[in-house]
Amino acid sequence: MTAPRLAVIAGDGLLPELVLRAAGPDTVLVRLEGGAEGAAVSREDDLGAAHRVIARVEQLGALFDALRGHDVRQVVMAGAMQRPHVDPALLDATTAKIMPDPV
Repeated sequence: MTAPRLAVIAGDGLLPELVLRAAGPDTVLVRLEGGAEGAAVSREDDLGAAHRVIARVEQLGALFDALRGHDVRQVVMAGAMQRPHVDPALLDATTAKIMPDPV
């Protein structure tokens, strides 16, 4: 039996790279636009992730679909993140249901 596929939501700093390297080559790298601006995001090709997903916080439905499509069963956030600006006009149905107050 193989281990569940892991997704790493990468923030700033060295930690995302360390987690991705330790997790192995079948890991999914997730970048949230507007949430992290550091080296882990800008050097995706150097991180060794087999798959990459770029998502917006307003469109979590698309992120969840992408993670399902990659058969992800575990998710970890690694690194520092700033609270992203949320544009209420971009909310998808999934995000609108779970986000209490888009600020």
